[in-house]
Amino acid sequence: MQNDGIQVFHSNDQSRIRQNPSRLQDRINRPGHAPLPSTHCLTSQSSVPRDRIWYRKLWGLEASMALCSYALPGMADIILSCHLSPPPGMSVHIDEALMKAAVRILRFEHPTIAAKCAFPKLEEGAVPQSSDGFLAYEVPASEEDVDHWLNEVVIVHTDATREHGDIQTALTIITRELGGVGRKRSTALFELHFIPGLAGDHTCGVLLRVGHALCDGIGCFLLLDMLNAKIASLMSDAQRAQQELPWGEEVARLTGAVPDRVKVPWAPEKIQEDEVMLGKLREAITIPKHSDVGTYSGRPPPATTQRH
Repeated sequence: MQNDGIQVFHSNDQSRIRQNPSRLQDRINRPGHAPLPSTHCLTSQSSVPRDRIWYRKLWGLEASMALCSYALPGMADIILSCHLSPPPGMSVHIDEALMKAAVRILRFEHPTIAAKCAFPKLEEGAVPQSSDGFLAYEVPASEEDVDHWLNEVVIVHTDATREHGDIQTALTIITRELGGVGRKRSTALFELHFIPGLAGDHTCGVLLRVGHALCDGIGCFLLLDMLNAKIASLMSDAQRAQQELPWGEEVARLTGAVPDRVKVPWAPEKIQEDEVMLGKLREAITIPKHSDVGTYSGRPPPATTQRH
């Protein structure tokens, strides 16, 4: 469906897309739908053209967090990490290829992790209006597009453990670097940092940097949990990494704005109904307050004479 010039896919399309995946591809490619405006900048290594970019307006809280990250990169990010060790006797090791395979599957099942914030192109030092932001998702046309994205968001710190002595110290230092205000601006809302162990040590470190515009703290822990589940699944079934995925179909699973997903969607006509409760609150505030002990003046009570 079209809404204010923004290409969006209604949740009701999901069942039809499952029955006929080519229907979605036709919707993405059909002439006449509005591509991402040329006024907006979407930093990416991908070669995905603008007419293959799904996007929607950022809603209130998303926009606030996205604008904070834009003005002060690193300010509105959530960073969490863990150590991973394969079970004893496991012949499959956790390496960069396994990490990318896990993130690839995670993106297909939960494509919003690959969404990015797009703002109008401005002069250096200028800050955009929060209402001008979009949440954008580049719909890959091939595995090559997905590989470009994986190279962008999966960062391997090959020598970090050796340089800093151990995995935990490396994780701590990388966390400080990522959380430093003023670092290079990134429109990516999801990054995975992989810290391999020393030679002979199969334990590794995994760190996620997630933009607060994407999800809250609980959502970040859920992401980490789902990532670990994908890693475990691939370690027990390496062939799954080669499984072909019907890219484009995942658009049906992109997250809409919260006001559009609540049980009772917000609408302008609801303002008058809400005004009734606001009026009652105003009345409650203006009700005179009474007290049996009188009004407190801020001065200590007068001294009294005690008899013994």
